[in-house]
Amino acid sequence: MNELPDKIVSIYHPVITKFYDGKKYVTYAEAGTWEVPEDFTQEDAMKRWVRYQPNIVEEKKVHTQPNVWEVPNSKGNGFYEVKYSGSYWVCSCPANTYKRKDCKHILKIKETIK
Repeated sequence: MNELPDKIVSIYHPVITKFYDGKKYVTYAEAGTWEVPEDFTQEDAMKRWVRYQPNIVEEKKVHTQPNVWEVPNSKGNGFYEVKYSGSYWVCSCPANTYKRKDCKHILKIKETIK
């Protein structure tokens, strides 16, 4: 049995299950599954859980132009590009195309750079 780490980073909260073999396990989504003692509780599992949160805002280093940021999408599997021209804001997300006000990605950048 692999020893359960003190801190486990995962997108989703842990789940405790009992398999057909009669043993108890805790799963931390993409982080893995560990066998745990019978008295291990959901509260014990939650104490070890650290919710994965990608960098909220990271200025893009690959661009030669200033005022370009990458903001993670809500699924955590990609980024949207936010640009500021000095007079207006643009985001590559679909919501920004249809709204007349700033999308949440633009608002996050404005909040961060205050």
